[in-house]
Amino acid sequence: MNWLRNFMFGRNGVDHLSIAAVLLGLLISIITSFIGIPYLRLLPLIPYGYGFFRVLSRNVYKRQAENRKFLSFWLTVKSRFNNWNTRRLDKAHKYFTCPSCKASLRVPRGKGKVIITCPRCRHEITGKT
Repeated sequence: MNWLRNFMFGRNGVDHLSIAAVLLGLLISIITSFIGIPYLRLLPLIPYGYGFFRVLSRNVYKRQAENRKFLSFWLTVKSRFNNWNTRRLDKAHKYFTCPSCKASLRVPRGKGKVIITCPRCRHEITGKT
């Protein structure tokens, strides 16, 4: 076990982007197995290779910068999905988006036609709840 520790010393190791690359390769592998074209089954080797390249890379600062960019992108996507899912599951409120500042506004359902004032930019929105 000590030889593995010595081998990995000074290398990047596993991070979020390498895991995402391997998972992308797995997804592509599953999709191409259903398609049935033989040469298309080599396509998952690209993300697999990139993921393992990242794990074994000795240029740690560059790999950390790439991982930081990936995480900022991924957290943006994840937060948008969470907002959409929260809105979809919330049956007690109606959500409006301010056209001027894009703020999300929540109003109780069943109040009829209301005038909503955005707390951020003071823009008035008329909507039915």
